[in-house]
Amino acid sequence: MANTRANKNDNFCVRNIAGTTWVFRDGNKWHRRCGCSSWINHWRTGVLRDYPNIHPAVVLDPPCYVRGCGDRGDRGAHVLQVDGRTSQTWYIVPFCAKHNHYRRTEEVYLRKDAILVLAKQAGTCSRDVDWQETSMVIQLWRAGMSE
Repeated sequence: MANTRANKNDNFCVRNIAGTTWVFRDGNKWHRRCGCSSWINHWRTGVLRDYPNIHPAVVLDPPCYVRGCGDRGDRGAHVLQVDGRTSQTWYIVPFCAKHNHYRRTEEVYLRKDAILVLAKQAGTCSRDVDWQETSMVIQLWRAGMSE
């Protein structure tokens, strides 16, 4: 029988970074780091750029990538890898409301198919693909599904 336990060789181990809806401050006002309309859209933009052949359903309606969770990933969670693969690099990954709560800061394992996207703008949105283009792809896919 195969070992079905999560481990740091096969699964990302991450920690949710609490309080990051607004991530930088200009005077007394907090701002998002990118022009995407939400962090889940930031993730979608990065995925469509890095995985151009991915099925649109994965991008449009991703799962919560916390291992063992069956809910939809409707929020873009800021996470930090704690499995030793990177150091101090923030990523965005779809989480459900339960797992993307500001009080949830324990380490969790992600599903093997989890796609992590860099949180910083220079690695995603400020490049050649933006949310408007991603939105058009999703709208065309939805239109094709309704026919």
